[in-house]
Amino acid sequence: MRILLAEDDSATRRTVEHLLTTWGHEVVACGDGEAAWARFCADGPRLLLLDWVMPGLDGLAVCRRVRGHPAGAATQVVMLTGRVELADVEAALAAGADDYLPKPVDAAQLKIRLQIAAYRLQLQTQLQESEARQGCILDGLPAVVWALNRDGVVTYGAGAGLAVMGLTSGDLVGRSYGELFKSCPELVAVHARALAGYEEVVDGRFEGRNVVARVRPLVDGLGRVEGAVGVAQDVSVERQLEAQITQAMKMEILGQLVASIAHDFNNLLTGMMGHLELLQLDAGEALQEDLAGVMEAARHGAELTRQLLSFSRRREPGTGAVDVGDLCGQAVRLVRRMVKGEIEVLIRVAHEVPSVWGDPEQIYQVVMNLCVNARDAVQQACAARDRRHGQITVEVARAEANGEGAPSGEVVVTVRDNGCGIDEATRCRLFEPFFTTKGERGTGLGLATVQRLVERHHGRIEVVSTPGEGSTFTVHLPAFPGEREAAAVAGGGDG
Repeated sequence: MRILLAEDDSATRRTVEHLLTTWGHEVVACGDGEAAWARFCADGPRLLLLDWVMPGLDGLAVCRRVRGHPAGAATQVVMLTGRVELADVEAALAAGADDYLPKPVDAAQLKIRLQIAAYRLQLQTQLQESEARQGCILDGLPAVVWALNRDGVVTYGAGAGLAVMGLTSGDLVGRSYGELFKSCPELVAVHARALAGYEEVVDGRFEGRNVVARVRPLVDGLGRVEGAVGVAQDVSVERQLEAQITQAMKMEILGQLVASIAHDFNNLLTGMMGHLELLQLDAGEALQEDLAGVMEAARHGAELTRQLLSFSRRREPGTGAVDVGDLCGQAVRLVRRMVKGEIEVLIRVAHEVPSVWGDPEQIYQVVMNLCVNARDAVQQACAARDRRHGQITVEVARAEANGEGAPSGEVVVTVRDNGCGIDEATRCRLFEPFFTTKGERGTGLGLATVQRLVERHHGRIEVVSTPGEGSTFTVHLPAFPGEREAAAVAGGGDG
């Protein structure tokens, strides 16, 4: 062990140095406090033997400086002194000394003091290693761990969860729990309970995140509450997944209910429409207009029933390779006839677009529903702003996997309009069944059906919209495995 010996009496210094060297220690000896302090700063020995009374800087002053040094906490200081009064011993310990040895120095006593100091240094090393391991474990936990003193002030904070919540350990330490958790009354209350001796678990919101926290009291050997320790985990993702699972279960139940009602309703409508057709054959001209109105209402009900059945149907797609460009071309031609030139409808199909695997009828329904919604949005915008030029653009392309232009395994269908647009609150509910912004004209099933059909094809749909400027719906569908490089060009360029 390297030992720093500071003793102004040369005879005592030589005697102690000889003993230490004989016992196998490396000794750095000096005769005054200033030299001792300089050697400590330069060499950083872990054991100091300091004479109390030295010229200039005495042993107590050196001891105080050592304790203020970054390496001082890992250093043992033994005072060499002829002062053995209780007040002197207390003064030495108050200055930061770990032990003292009266003069004249007794070899046996010195050896015992060295053994005690070595044992303490060993314990310090083990404690530091244990704290380092504990710190690594806590820093790696997907949670936040903190401790409070009895005054409710945070004294420790760690955990990988800090970064998730946008915090650091410094954001916690030194603050009272009331200040730190003021945005979450549940957390404030559970800390107050912990300092009163009760352990509790709370589920709340903190810094915009869902958290589950457990706070328990820290109790000393006499059963007195000395503080509290808490651990919190960010469960925002879990809560989102739970909500999605709950929504999926509700949709499953709703689909079963819708299928049952729609099937029975469709049977009733079929009978009604059959009888109406018979009445139209025999009725006079005066009743034909009324019967036509009834038939139109029945057909509207039949269309609604068809959408309900399509929404609830569980049949998986997979009838073969589908040329999406050709389907979009068919849809655009029909939409052009529907708008009668009032709205410009364009289609752009890129070269070498691969086919997709699926049901052509379902994919066609997806494109048509999006185009009809775009038409309604453009017509609403034109009517509200007296705008004459409305436009719908349908684009079919192959998704790019990276910036080098390598082909992706997806076909992208984009339906863009310059209609009235959608605000954020409406956008969040677009795909909810029976949610509509069209009043009595809407069924609320169009986009819900679109999403369901896209998901059946293992695809996804995205929406970008700005109120007053228009909307863009983007459908991503996986390419047909055997035709990723096949051309699927149909419908021409700009129409």
